[in-house]
Amino acid sequence: MGGVTHSEDGVIVLRTPAQLSNPRLYDGVVRHELIHVLLARNTSLDHLPRWLNEGTAMHLSGEYRWNTTFLVARMYLAGRLYSYDDLMLDFSAVKGERPFGNLYAQSLSMTAFLYDRLGEEAFWQLLYSLRDKDFPAALQETAGMTPHELWKAWHRSLWKVAVISAVMSGFGLFDFMALLVIVAYFRKRRHNRKVLDRWEQEEAGETPVMMAWELERDSEYPWEMDDEEEP
Repeated sequence: MGGVTHSEDGVIVLRTPAQLSNPRLYDGVVRHELIHVLLARNTSLDHLPRWLNEGTAMHLSGEYRWNTTFLVARMYLAGRLYSYDDLMLDFSAVKGERPFGNLYAQSLSMTAFLYDRLGEEAFWQLLYSLRDKDFPAALQETAGMTPHELWKAWHRSLWKVAVISAVMSGFGLFDFMALLVIVAYFRKRRHNRKVLDRWEQEEAGETPVMMAWELERDSEYPWEMDDEEEP
């Protein structure tokens, strides 16, 4: 931990670069703590979830991006992700800042997902609206979803993170087997969707059409599949 911020008072206490394990991270630490002050002055901290506060500071300061990718991928494959309610509950027990770990990695991953989904302008609009709205109301107004729907959409996107992490870090036996389970799930979901589409065509009196490439290869690679939620 490189610094501590009393954001409501605008007070930042920092270690010197020489006291950090990696002095090159000092600029990121300064940006991180300044963003906490910025958020405190432009939102109501009572309305700003702690995970989003920390996630925004890490995301905009460019901290822990690769660490987060690998850590969240392992959490996903091992079934150790926090539910949304657990994320809120665990952060409510945190006093001050902790060293970077699972709680912070998931917060950064969810924040980055929300930022990419909304775009920069809508993301800041969401944060500014927290001055007079609680987070569920602000998220519904800006993104048209509830916090739990946000969590589910983020969770559905994580198979891509797991694939990238496994490819870049090398496949261990556990990771490889877990990845096979993920791929099998998406193949089965895709197959079931095709069956339902054919049934609908038959009920409508239409003749199902199979394209040439469907006859040659009935399933798709996981990165070619869409992420739409099942009805």
